[in-house]
Amino acid sequence: MFLTAPKKFLAQIHKNLGSDILSTNHKKYLIAAFSILFPLFLIPHCVNPDFWFLLNDGRYVMEHGFPHTDPFSLHENLHFVMQQWLSAVIFWNVWHFFGESGISVLVAFVGLLTLLAFYRLCFLVSKKNHLAASLVTVLVGMLAIHIFFHVRPQIFSTFFLLLSVLCMEQHQQTGNMKYLFPLPVFSALLSNLHAAIWPMILVFMLPFLMASLPCKIISKFSISGNPQCLKPLLFSVPLVLLAGLFNPYGMEAVTYTMHSYGIDVINENIVEMFPLTFGNATGNFFLPILAATLILCARIKMKLQYLLLSIGCMYMAMKTCRSVFFFLMMGTLPFSFALSQLRLPEIKKQDTSPAILRRHLLMIAGLLAILSLQLWKNMEKLANIDPPMQVLFGIIAIATLFLLLIPSKRLSFLSMENLRNKAAVLLVSLSFLTFFLAGHKSDTSQYLPEGKEGIDYLAAHFSPDEVRLWTDFVEGSYAGFVGFHPYIDSRAEVFLKALNHQKDILQEYSNLINGWIYYKDFLDSYQFTHLLTKEGSYIDNCLLHDSDYEILYEYDAHSEDSTVTHCRLFAKKSKG
Repeated sequence: MFLTAPKKFLAQIHKNLGSDILSTNHKKYLIAAFSILFPLFLIPHCVNPDFWFLLNDGRYVMEHGFPHTDPFSLHENLHFVMQQWLSAVIFWNVWHFFGESGISVLVAFVGLLTLLAFYRLCFLVSKKNHLAASLVTVLVGMLAIHIFFHVRPQIFSTFFLLLSVLCMEQHQQTGNMKYLFPLPVFSALLSNLHAAIWPMILVFMLPFLMASLPCKIISKFSISGNPQCLKPLLFSVPLVLLAGLFNPYGMEAVTYTMHSYGIDVINENIVEMFPLTFGNATGNFFLPILAATLILCARIKMKLQYLLLSIGCMYMAMKTCRSVFFFLMMGTLPFSFALSQLRLPEIKKQDTSPAILRRHLLMIAGLLAILSLQLWKNMEKLANIDPPMQVLFGIIAIATLFLLLIPSKRLSFLSMENLRNKAAVLLVSLSFLTFFLAGHKSDTSQYLPEGKEGIDYLAAHFSPDEVRLWTDFVEGSYAGFVGFHPYIDSRAEVFLKALNHQKDILQEYSNLINGWIYYKDFLDSYQFTHLLTKEGSYIDNCLLHDSDYEILYEYDAHSEDSTVTHCRLFAKKSKG
């Protein structure tokens, strides 16, 4: 009795091993799996500067609970809302128990879930066309994952926003209210994981509300939605609003963006808040994609929610580089809709001439040779990657061998369809290996803050109570993680008067580094004992000529783009 199920399972495997695994259905699912898994290997293997303050936040919550005044900087009584506390707690516990490998697995897992949700959304938009959904998923996924999937709360918030859009699309297509039930849950999660992004769930509800309106004007330039969806969706809005208040900071968390968005000093100093222009690399790459999407929206009559989502996300992306992630995940749906008629080509006639056979066999031999050469040349690099990535790489390798060597009852080995199948598997494997080696970096040290060595030196020789530290915006997060209380760190909004209710510290910092205030007055007002600077900066040039300060330690730091920055740790000379 207990052996019946395993015997049936093994019998089914045996039966499948003798069949053609790359039949039309199998090809469809293989392509879908590839489109979801492939972009995961382009996840940037680096530590974002924000990661250190997130670890610090998570550790503090676990040890002391929720703070309401900032416990990490040298400033006193700054009002504080830890708007991403749940993300910080997740990151801290994974880091604490599993280290860097655990973080890699967590990010890859969330990436997998995000791509699965995106594929499902594309599948629905493309009228259940697997090929169209796969094509859009792999192209968009490669860009979104490689450029924007860092160890930050946005990986959680984007996933739940994507799920919200998916639920609303399923509700629009089926009229079934059950798909709206998770929306309040997603709202509550967003207000705890990343409260600054919480308002976006309401923003993404607007296109579906508009699409449900029974308006004849709308039907002239777009495909009308389901009017029966309007009332349930309207009823869910107050539930989403109420659910968002279930967080430790209540209304302060859900209105966080109102006090931190559109501030000039942030828009001028934070790279991710820069607008898309042809003057920066992000704009040069994405502006043509936005233009192509806009042309597609103008030429094809599509459902109103796709049109509004795309145009709205385009507008947000134009305003800030950070919102390009939203455009990729929610604004590219018109491409799935436009490709809804895409189909796999069918082979109707088999050419078995010796010349064609030789050509295909040579192609397979060539692909095998290139793949083997790539593996041989990069064995050392592959041996040094994280263990979880090694396991995933091994699974892909075994799957490739399985698909290459599996026998087929329907096709002979020398048939054109069989040879093309094997060549396709090899080509996919070679592409995967090439992009994996290009996108994966096993050395994370180059992504650590340039000030790490100086801060570690300071920690080895002084206790935090003996130090009043000045660092720049980026290095402050790592200093806080080590235990110091720096002047500033990369939590930009915390240092705005609109949020801390005390002082515009970020504006003061901007004035200092631009030389708009006299450095001596600034240093005297804060009584710094140590300052960590980078060669060529305004404060570094001033301290080099100030007899009240001496160089305690200096070193060369290697940054992400392989440039070398000379850093100096200054200490104030003791009197007498």
